[in-house]
Amino acid sequence: MNAQLQDDARTMTVTVPMDRRGEEEDMKSKGGGEAERAGLREAGRPGTTVYTVLRHVSRSGMYRVVAVYVLEDQQEAGWQPREITGRVAAVLGRRYDKRHEGIGVSGCGMDAGFEIVYELGRALWPGGVPCTGSEYSRAGRLGCQSNAHSNGERAYRAGTVHEDGGYAYRQAWL
Repeated sequence: MNAQLQDDARTMTVTVPMDRRGEEEDMKSKGGGEAERAGLREAGRPGTTVYTVLRHVSRSGMYRVVAVYVLEDQQEAGWQPREITGRVAAVLGRRYDKRHEGIGVSGCGMDAGFEIVYELGRALWPGGVPCTGSEYSRAGRLGCQSNAHSNGERAYRAGTVHEDGGYAYRQAWL
């Protein structure tokens, strides 16, 4: 099944499989293409906050639909939210739920928004991300978010590459 996704001013077609069995590994190997990855890397550099919106929860609570946004500086208009849900679904090889306009996540007992943002970081930064060199950024917000600082390497050294790209982004719910 093909779904037309409205993402910013562009329209793209994404194939949404009705039955993912047997196709999941094939979709992950495609991974949305290098152009999609490069576009998402540009939209959200390491340390960027990626915002998630819960669009739907099934009656059983075992399925959720989550939309993904980043803030973009529009010069005259200031910071504006930009939906990147369709591109994130393509890169992660996840199902885009066109009825609820978001990425479908199955399961319970977890933070579905964090799972998507963590997977996005791992997909876009498979070789890891550089440490910011500070526990706090200049704006007073948290700096480097890598779990390496909690699990062994306590020092914040700029230029050190953290092997796990999953913590490249911060996640926040809207």
